[in-house]
Amino acid sequence: MEYSFFKNEAGRASVLDELKSITADDNDSGKSYWLHLDRVRKYTFLQLRGKLLRKLQGRNPYKVHELRFSLPSKIARTFCVIDRSSVLWLLHLVIKKREETKRSDIELAEQRAKVLNQQIHYL
Repeated sequence: MEYSFFKNEAGRASVLDELKSITADDNDSGKSYWLHLDRVRKYTFLQLRGKLLRKLQGRNPYKVHELRFSLPSKIARTFCVIDRSSVLWLLHLVIKKREETKRSDIELAEQRAKVLNQQIHYL
């Protein structure tokens, strides 16, 4: 499954910016994230679902999913959507510090999915 990064109006990919800050704090976690992301290319949507990819529960009009990676000393969650051509669009990256995901992180991912919804068709 191919992946792509959501870009804002200024053309910046926020997930890449977030990943740079993670790498600056912990180089091993940054490298590990890229290795996990490269492995995603080997799988289909059905193979990823349930293992690394889970659809967010509750009201979810843009079908936002959570891509879950275990890093050496952290847990990374990348909110994403999948388009009809099976491209995984990476919207927002967070490092989990507690079990529960902050509502503000989910809302940010939903806002980006709404913008992206005007450009692509979701699966």
